[in-house]
Amino acid sequence: MRKTVRTFASTAGLVGALALAGCGGSDEPAVSAPPAAPTAAQAGGGPAAAAPVDTCALFTPADAATVLGKPGLEPTPQKAEGSLLGGCTYTRTDGASVNITARPAREWDSTKKSYNGTPVSGVGKDAVWADKVGLLVLPEGKPYFLHVLVIANVAPLSFDKDRSVTVGKIAVGR
Repeated sequence: MRKTVRTFASTAGLVGALALAGCGGSDEPAVSAPPAAPTAAQAGGGPAAAAPVDTCALFTPADAATVLGKPGLEPTPQKAEGSLLGGCTYTRTDGASVNITARPAREWDSTKKSYNGTPVSGVGKDAVWADKVGLLVLPEGKPYFLHVLVIANVAPLSFDKDRSVTVGKIAVGR
């Protein structure tokens, strides 16, 4: 059963990463993952790359139990790499999951424009829902934005907008 949970968690993370990268043949424009930001030393004294974000602290196991209706779920964290500042996934045994990743705020405008989502009010400074990737949220005063995706079903794959918005509100409130 643990292997099944890890498989679903890996699948959820992969789906989120592919969706944010624009893969999967959608009608929306593909967005290549930007190269890793240079360090201050590489950039000749410019600003350092954004710091990693502990997204598992933004959405706890208790939050996951409420949103997914299953207590006792453990987070699967993703380490910061390139422009990914961190990620966190909670997955039920049936594959329903919550995935949150953080990216540098400097990528907000281009990412938002690429997915041409529908505005969502009441979540952070700015937020949009794009059917192919989920919820994108720019928290007020943070050096990052969040990509939030609640997968309601694995087969057929379906995203849950209402629960994604709930997760976004919880995460930006911390």
